[in-house]
Amino acid sequence: MKKGRVQPGSVARLPNLKVINVTYIPECVPNGGAQTLPFVRSSVQRAMMRIARDIGAPIDLEPSRQLTGTEGMLLLEQANLLIAGTNVSGSETREKLAQMGDSHGLDLLLLRSGAWPQSLDIHFHRRREWLVDYRSAWFDDRLWFMPMLEDGQPGVRASTEGLILFPCTSQKMLPFAGRWAA
Repeated sequence: MKKGRVQPGSVARLPNLKVINVTYIPECVPNGGAQTLPFVRSSVQRAMMRIARDIGAPIDLEPSRQLTGTEGMLLLEQANLLIAGTNVSGSETREKLAQMGDSHGLDLLLLRSGAWPQSLDIHFHRRREWLVDYRSAWFDDRLWFMPMLEDGQPGVRASTEGLILFPCTSQKMLPFAGRWAA
């Protein structure tokens, strides 16, 4: 056996001559093989909880009990919304989540972290497309998600009943342009 390698069921000798048995689990997958997102830091989990709290619908902290593959996510069943967070960028994560949302009939909020500012990607299961690079904003005591870069993308209002598209041709049309949430 090579130095530094541990085989299943082997005995490892530590430098101080203590002997320990090594338990090796080759593959640990949740819920019978469901694919999950990469590990999410606690700061991202807190940001997910903040968004869920701001929306105001009851929060299910363990949606995996009823929905396969949703480990580490938050379910707002009344709002028909699943909130996920990731440190990873790329369309592969979005594709996996879109399939999950479509199969369960849920809209998705994907919180992306790792750089400032944090951004949100939004997927409506009926539209089958992603709205990318959004940020939260408050106006008249209502939570909105607004595009960070592109004009012409719709705004999205969040409520306890779900996400509602607010079409606009320019962010200048919005009465609260430039007022971002802290």
